[in-house]
Amino acid sequence: MPGPTPSTSTSITKTELPKWVNDAGKANYQLAKDTPVAQVYGGKTVADMSPTTTQAFDFFKDNLKAGATDTAAATSVFERMANPNSLSKEIGDYLNPYIDNVENKSLAALDDSRQTALMGNAANAVGAKAFGGSRSAVVDAITNAESIKDAGLLSAQLRSQGYSDAVNNRRSDLTTAGQGLLATGDQKQAQMLKQFAGLQSIGGAEQTQQQKILDSKKAKFDQGQQRPLEKLNMRLAALGMTPYSSSSSTNTTGTPGSPGFDMGAGVTGLLSLLAGFL
Repeated sequence: MPGPTPSTSTSITKTELPKWVNDAGKANYQLAKDTPVAQVYGGKTVADMSPTTTQAFDFFKDNLKAGATDTAAATSVFERMANPNSLSKEIGDYLNPYIDNVENKSLAALDDSRQTALMGNAANAVGAKAFGGSRSAVVDAITNAESIKDAGLLSAQLRSQGYSDAVNNRRSDLTTAGQGLLATGDQKQAQMLKQFAGLQSIGGAEQTQQQKILDSKKAKFDQGQQRPLEKLNMRLAALGMTPYSSSSSTNTTGTPGSPGFDMGAGVTGLLSLLAGFL
């Protein structure tokens, strides 16, 4: 004989949030759907080169060879100094204009010494009672020959010294001129670079200011794009930090069993009865 069908029960537990929490969550969800996607900034982000910077570059290219003419002239001067033949052709104006007078006077003084020597020779010859003889003539010839030799050496020394002085004076003037040309060329180049640096500095400042304006425009655009998201995040954060409690309810439903002998229940009861007797 089949046993009875056991009864069953079903329990459903339901947790409910406050209505205002549900309403706020729905509002946030709707706001999230309505929030537009952030747009990419389409304006200019890099400032153009300023007109002054362009002017600086043009100035530099136009004046790149500043001082080059003076430097080239100085090079030519130093090349001439290295060529002795060139210097010898340029010393005419540096020769002492009084060298002839100096030479003539020096030679005249030397000739006076010769005349004095001849007179001494004559006096000696008279004293030796040999005046007018061959011995006296030989002595005078020697005196004249030595005088001529000394005159030639003196003339050569005077003119050689005059030439050396002229060359040194010309070399000194050329050195001064060459160094002056070099200094002038360097000064012109330095002045050009100084002006270029000034223009470039002004151009850089102008470009920096223009870049700040562009950056400010982009920052304002990005701020406008982020404002809806900030509003949504603020509402989400506020809702998450707000304290509230939830309520739970349980709903239980059951079904009755069918009549009949329940073998399991019977065995259980019998065992309980025996246990009571023991």
